Amino acid sequence: MLSRRRFRDKYDSWKKLFLQNWTLFKASRIGVVGLAIMIAFLLIAFTVPFIGLRDPLYWLAPESDTISVREFWGKLVTPSSTLYGSNASVDHTIGFRIKPEAGDARADRIYIAEGRYLFAVSTLDSQDAWTDVRFGCEYPYAFKADDTITVDPIVINYGDSRDPMVANITLMFGTQNGTVYVMQDNVGNARCPVPLTRNLGSPITGMAAFNGDQYFGVTSRDRFVVGTQDGRLFGFTVNGTAGGFYRELWNDTINPSGAPTPPAIHLAGAMIKAGDSVPQFAPCFYRSGVGDDTQNGRSFVLGTSDGYVVSLWTSNGTLQWENPLSQTTWSSSPVLRIGAELPGTPPLVYAATDESKVFVLNADTGKPLPSWVAAAGDISGGLRIVYPRVIGQPDTGVLYTPAVFGANIFITSSSGWLYNINRDPILGASNRITLDSGEVAWAFHDETIRQNATLKTYFRSGPHIFDNNNYVVAGGGYNNGTTNPTDDLGIVYVLDTASGRLTWKRTFPYAILSTPVAWRDPGGAQQHTYPAVWFGTRRGDFYSYSIAGAYLAPLPPSWAHTCPPGSPSDCVPGRYPSGNFYILGTDARGRDIFSQLLWGSRIALLVGFASAFFTIAIGVIVGLVAGYLGGRVESILMRFTDVILVIPGLPLVIILAAVLGAGVGNIILVIAIVGWPGVARVIRAEVLSLKERPFIDSARVTGASNVRIMFRHIAPNVAPLAFLYMTFAVSGAILTEAALSFIGLGDVNTISWGIMLQDVSQSKALTAWWWLLPPGLAITMISLAFFLVGRAFDEIVNPRLRKR
Repeated sequence: MLSRRRFRDKYDSWKKLFLQNWTLFKASRIGVVGLAIMIAFLLIAFTVPFIGLRDPLYWLAPESDTISVREFWGKLVTPSSTLYGSNASVDHTIGFRIKPEAGDARADRIYIAEGRYLFAVSTLDSQDAWTDVRFGCEYPYAFKADDTITVDPIVINYGDSRDPMVANITLMFGTQNGTVYVMQDNVGNARCPVPLTRNLGSPITGMAAFNGDQYFGVTSRDRFVVGTQDGRLFGFTVNGTAGGFYRELWNDTINPSGAPTPPAIHLAGAMIKAGDSVPQFAPCFYRSGVGDDTQNGRSFVLGTSDGYVVSLWTSNGTLQWENPLSQTTWSSSPVLRIGAELPGTPPLVYAATDESKVFVLNADTGKPLPSWVAAAGDISGGLRIVYPRVIGQPDTGVLYTPAVFGANIFITSSSGWLYNINRDPILGASNRITLDSGEVAWAFHDETIRQNATLKTYFRSGPHIFDNNNYVVAGGGYNNGTTNPTDDLGIVYVLDTASGRLTWKRTFPYAILSTPVAWRDPGGAQQHTYPAVWFGTRRGDFYSYSIAGAYLAPLPPSWAHTCPPGSPSDCVPGRYPSGNFYILGTDARGRDIFSQLLWGSRIALLVGFASAFFTIAIGVIVGLVAGYLGGRVESILMRFTDVILVIPGLPLVIILAAVLGAGVGNIILVIAIVGWPGVARVIRAEVLSLKERPFIDSARVTGASNVRIMFRHIAPNVAPLAFLYMTFAVSGAILTEAALSFIGLGDVNTISWGIMLQDVSQSKALTAWWWLLPPGLAITMISLAFFLVGRAFDEIVNPRLRKR
């Protein structure tokens, strides 16, 4: 009974005290306004998980809204498709046939290798090319080889590139069974080609072709080379046949390391040379740097699976030079390009290895460039990719065949990064090196989708450069968290070569494992303004897209969406193609800003209340102990407090946050560590006054301990003051968290208003008002709310501040 009565008395006492203070609080208009704003944010924070908002971190607007790019066509594996039943992964670069014309040369047919089948389709509409039923292929509309095709299909015109009547367009490839296929597929041909074949006894691992001229038909300089898995290399001329196949010029075994089992041979054979001119030869063949066409093709470079790059004379297959690049396996191929920007315009060999090193060698000597030797500090001249420079970690992924544009080397990695590397050092003032050879000019990693240890993007082939429009194109995959690669998504990226800015990207249901290629297509009635990009997927689908596009995000709110001049004809003001409605638009990744704004209130209030609680708790305890006990204890505590106070607050917060690492818990701890000294001094001053009061003397007389006096008698009397400072501490903690997140010390795995502002800054989207203003206004409003409540409560604690 006594305990119930005591509880009732306590309840009545606290209720009376609350009503008295509430009456005083209501008299302050600013306090009521602040309390209303605070309650609104609290309601939002508590109800956010239950109102069905889009995920603030991982929900992305459909690509139909964020990306503007034209799909010319897509040929999919469906029951009604001619691909159905013969489809397999597109593991090799698509070959394309350029129609002989005196003027604007365009590609009218592409060739796609899927398993043991080779499909030929029109670039205009994806219609099957080999449709003449009188001369049908063994499999309808596709050529069926004796085994899986193991190299990129090569398409080369050994005739006149200006006149289709005297053209000699040759298609060649090799198989796992060791068979080499060479066939003609000239303009107007609708029948399945009849090939010349030769079996070399070992799986074909590399092929490359050379055309000595564009206009004079087949000559003695026109030839091709074939490499096998058992290390054998063959040279053939197309100017004559013997034994039912083109005449063999030479053959040799390539085994520079002297291994018991010769290594497989890799050749960069895909005819994908960028620019206006028609591709004459594969990028592994020598090209004269001084314009002497008679020197073109005099040698070629290859890579071996045990890490050697080798240069051989094309005429007889003898060794020119060899250079070990890797101590382990090497799966990609070296390429040769002219170093037009260097004195003497030397031909250069570019190679990227499985050991994550990049090399640039002189094609005449096999020696690395002196600038690369100096940058590497190693006579091999091999450089690892480090990004960001100096402070970054070396890329440890497998690097694929590089693409070269001027003095820039573009390389993809299995780690999901695409790099633009400087071949030559960049000089600044007083000719001092600002960026050394091999350093990264820019790097791209897809941050628009979720990335972690299991969810990650990757590349399995090199990039492609189409320098007419200054685009770099790369195709890759996205592991969505399973160990089964067949359910990985595919992604195509098109970026600006100079800046690395994403022009557009497109996601597909199946991974893209081979290099996309680009060339101008006929366009037809559709009037294709830009070249087409062709690529295939793991399932066997293949597509044609315009190389030009636009990445539209950040998107303005739906109610502010307009259709400026030049917009597609189906553009509707106030409505996006997907039909989604964006109240506050999206950020640069396509994430919903309205969802981020509401979810961010939870982090703001969590950090604010938790930091303020620990700040006040530490400050009150230190102030109570120091003020009541006095003496040596007070001196030690107050001197330590003074030390913390004199240290500049913001630098200390930044250092602590950087040392402890990103995380909401660490931010709360940092703010509490830095914020308590001011509170401790105020509480100590109040305790010095309270401990001289008669009720404290009475407590001592009754035998109360120091701990009981401090926490049972003094603490309740400083509680109003502590609560007052807590309201101000909440506001300060929210601002501090926003500042730390803005400068990159926040937890990127959570969404907060500071993180939102950091994204705005990093995306250089300060003109996107729908992205910039909401988090800024939210921080201002919630900080103002706690400040107004604190001011109103200050009038209760300090009666002299009340209005008379």
